[in-house]
Amino acid sequence: MISIILLSLVGIVAIYLWENKVIEVVRVEVPIKGLAPDLDGFSIAQLSDLHGRRLNGRWVKEQLTKANVDAIALTGDYVRAAELNGMAQLEPLLALLPQIAPTFAVSGNHDIAAGWPQIARLLRQQGITVLDDTYTTITRGNAQLVIAGISYPHDSLSSLERALPSTTDPIVLLAHSPRLFMQERIVDYLGEPVMKREEMMAYTELAERPALTLVGHTHGGQIKLPLLGAVTTASGELFPRHYIEGPSWEGSGWLYISRGLGYTGLPLRFLSRPELTIITLKRAG
Repeated sequence: MISIILLSLVGIVAIYLWENKVIEVVRVEVPIKGLAPDLDGFSIAQLSDLHGRRLNGRWVKEQLTKANVDAIALTGDYVRAAELNGMAQLEPLLALLPQIAPTFAVSGNHDIAAGWPQIARLLRQQGITVLDDTYTTITRGNAQLVIAGISYPHDSLSSLERALPSTTDPIVLLAHSPRLFMQERIVDYLGEPVMKREEMMAYTELAERPALTLVGHTHGGQIKLPLLGAVTTASGELFPRHYIEGPSWEGSGWLYISRGLGYTGLPLRFLSRPELTIITLKRAG
């Protein structure tokens, strides 16, 4: 009887460590029609939803160096709730990333609550480019790739207009939340849509312009139940069927939702391991 109990405890601890402490390196190839030959194979590492989690810098460097990443995308929620001091735990990692590849960052909802101006300043001090409703361009050979970023909460048409340039070059958009593609569901306290119909149409058209949009926010549900899937995501919807994790096709471009690296609320993940993503752009046939 005692041996069964001990084996059960060992099993529980092993599952906990695997689901919460062992980061999965997820490799994704994204086919983009018309991608220039000089951008074929361009790779982006995505780190999302750190929530103050201290990572093993040596391991992160090993993974990103081995993947020979060309850029690093940080898609928000560096801290938990209003705990601005969580940034101190991230300093070694944040100082390391720009030494590996150009690093770009956008805000998340927890960052807004904690004080985004201070967090943005700390990111810039480490050599990270903060994309607040703006964009920059990376040149590879004869080709250019636009890296754009929109600030949270993604509910302003003017913000998206500033973030996305008029260009024929491929755009990779960094945002925090997939609500970018869920604006028709966003309502005010009276239950009225936050955007008028004309604005919504223009917003939707703009949101579909990037060849690839990278977000986090959902934690992949953080806790999933066998057969039933994610109990909820940050959207608050129970047992959601869409916008949970991974790739999806949105209009004329790809969306990728990272499960992220940290957690909020209950400090537990189950069937939704923390994720470090390596995304490679490939020419579509």
